[in-house]
Amino acid sequence: MFIAKVVKGIGAVGLAVALSLIFAPSTLAAVWATLSQATGQPGDAILLTTEQWVAAGPVYLVSTGDFQAEIAKFGGQVCGAAEQHNLGKLTRRGDTGHLSFRVPDVPPGDYYFELQVQTQCWRVGASRGGPLVLSVTNHAIVPAPSTTVAAAAQRPQPAGVVGSLVLLAMAAAALLGAVVTMVVIVRRGAR
Repeated sequence: MFIAKVVKGIGAVGLAVALSLIFAPSTLAAVWATLSQATGQPGDAILLTTEQWVAAGPVYLVSTGDFQAEIAKFGGQVCGAAEQHNLGKLTRRGDTGHLSFRVPDVPPGDYYFELQVQTQCWRVGASRGGPLVLSVTNHAIVPAPSTTVAAAAQRPQPAGVVGSLVLLAMAAAALLGAVVTMVVIVRRGAR
């Protein structure tokens, strides 16, 4: 009887942890991609390419500031928000996903990409880590792509850090709950 209660308690905690991981904010999810150029002006043609298998879906451009506001407001990413710009649909040819788009008329700054995959919204990451960033300028002189790509790869990953902290806090709470449950079960069994 005592062993059954312990197993039941551990099973309940395990289920809670598994459900927490499944329904964790989608800020942790990402597909990795590259850009034909990391800097552009409104109207420039750019190609986004991924060799990861993902379902075809719409891709959105969102400023880094609007992305952070979106996370704060909704607790995760939401594709198609008013502040985002729909660039088109990622399509697959063989093992490669492609999206050819023109930089929309947006203010200068850094922009992230979000991909809608079924009911989820994923941030697109750079193949070398961190978020995939498009730096939009409204100047005639565009910096060399190699410098911009290196700088983009070194930028912090705020959504991933926040999401990781949330996940860590949930795991710590689940572990604490498991310990408390075990102590209660052991004390009741000792009576």
